[in-house]
Amino acid sequence: MILLSDSDNIVLIPVKIPGENFHSLEPEFTIVEPINDYAAFSNDELAEILPHTKAIVALTGINSDMIAKALSLKVIVVNGAGFDHIDIAAATARKIPVVNVPDTTAMTTAELTLALMLDVMRKVTENDRQLRNPVNNEEEIFQPGKNLSRNLCGKTLGIVGLGHIGSALAEICSPLKMNMIYTSRHRKPLAIEKAIRFVSFDELVETSDIISIHCPFNKDSENLFSADVFQKMKNGAVLINTARGKIVDYEALIHYLENGKLYGAGLDVFPDEPHIPTRLKQIDNVVLTPHISANTSEARQAIADAVCDVIRKICRLGAGEYPYAFPGLINPGILQKFERGSIHEN
Repeated sequence: MILLSDSDNIVLIPVKIPGENFHSLEPEFTIVEPINDYAAFSNDELAEILPHTKAIVALTGINSDMIAKALSLKVIVVNGAGFDHIDIAAATARKIPVVNVPDTTAMTTAELTLALMLDVMRKVTENDRQLRNPVNNEEEIFQPGKNLSRNLCGKTLGIVGLGHIGSALAEICSPLKMNMIYTSRHRKPLAIEKAIRFVSFDELVETSDIISIHCPFNKDSENLFSADVFQKMKNGAVLINTARGKIVDYEALIHYLENGKLYGAGLDVFPDEPHIPTRLKQIDNVVLTPHISANTSEARQAIADAVCDVIRKICRLGAGEYPYAFPGLINPGILQKFERGSIHEN
């Protein structure tokens, strides 16, 4: 049994994540979260909490059934950038804004992306494994010219999706004197394109030494990197994925890594997390991380602070006031629905 206050101003945290403190919302709102880190509420507990909930912080799945039970719900806020785990259609039908906070994770994700690029190109993890393996001959490992790696400087970096994270990556890679190109649904202003050049997806695939994925996951991007795309990539190219696992056909990726077409890969996301294909773990120049792009102490609290700010602003809106001023609004279709009623009419 969950003890709820008499107030209906509940902010629901379905899963408690260490490092994210939402208590700046108190006492205006009542925070309801599991007691233990990584714990989640049962379906029975959610059925009790949801009717009193004003806001949901969504790191895990929010389905149509949960949205239907949350009769007082005013906003769903994603504590991060990705939102493919939320039933956007169900929220839009209820005129409930779904908002993400991508600015908070952009630079920290770009940092990890650069780390993976450097690791794969310079074979940092691969060499570390060799030195730790007692079977290997250390004198042989230390010989000059052994297991040569590659520089980043002078290479062509292709960025797929120049949003918050892709732009941050371009910014931090600029001092490395890389030739940077990008492809995106929308071209950027000319001032930005002085440092990075727009090309078609096909040209990016065919000419990049390193391809880094930063587009959202949707029906158009699912398996965007297929066997056909890998076949078109340059021999010796590198793939970095810190976006979403299902953007890449991982079976095809494994094939082209094993046959030597690709030099290596740096992967922070996978199609069926936490499962990682065994064959992928066995390839030397593949660096794997467990979806840690936003997993720094600074980023986790920045995310929480931004989420709190969104909740306060949207829940304080009066009748007839609409959430136009939120750049992270994922479902702008609700704005048309607002023309027929206020945000408080659910």
